[in-house]
Amino acid sequence: MTEWYEYLAVLFLGSVAGFINTLAGSGSMITLSLLMFMGLPATLANGTNRLGIVFQSVTGAYQFHKAGKLDFAKTTWFSLPALLGSLVGAWIATMLDAKQMEQAIGVVMVFMLVILLFKPEKWLRENSEIIERKTILNMLLAFLVGIYGGFIMIGVGILILGVLVLKARMNLAESNAVKILTVFLFSLPVLAIYAFQEQIDWLLASVLAIGQAVGAWFASQFALNNPQANVWIHRLLILDASVSIIKFFRLYEIW
Repeated sequence: MTEWYEYLAVLFLGSVAGFINTLAGSGSMITLSLLMFMGLPATLANGTNRLGIVFQSVTGAYQFHKAGKLDFAKTTWFSLPALLGSLVGAWIATMLDAKQMEQAIGVVMVFMLVILLFKPEKWLRENSEIIERKTILNMLLAFLVGIYGGFIMIGVGILILGVLVLKARMNLAESNAVKILTVFLFSLPVLAIYAFQEQIDWLLASVLAIGQAVGAWFASQFALNNPQANVWIHRLLILDASVSIIKFFRLYEIW
């Protein structure tokens, strides 16, 4: 039986994860670890975590849209191919073992960390460049990122921002808005699948979702109102990628 203080821990760490996910990504490493530490099997923890992702995405997307930073009609060139890719990725995920998946993620995170460290001027761009974004290549990249997102959610925020900032030449604030909408689209079909398979602890999921929605609200306000938001998001991305590399390559075992 879950104790009352465990629900408080879920609520608090959910808000931390919602804040991190909204600005960067990989906040699910926090929530999944907590749920499994509480005794939930990995499959049940993974399903329980999805409701919070939906709530935080809705909260963040609404805040960006209300502030005029997210035009749904103008983001479909990325979000729809990514959604289609996520369905493919979810199917692929059922055919590979966990070790292969973790190694693949680790390689991607190393690649992203190198780009984050050696191309800071791209990430810290204040204004989005006016270019044609609805290119076949950009939509193909969105589809590939979607495959990864359906494959496994951890770290997908970094990849989405990488495509939007480096290839589509958007600034981090605008890219974050598109990322949040895309993650929301990822999460809906996956949540439905887990619900159908009865792999969600709805009480824990609801508490976690409240915390993640609160964290997403604070993160969106920070991103919209802080003139140095791009700098802090960039730093958080570097930390995020570094922690992911340590986790997925199990570097902590060396120490």
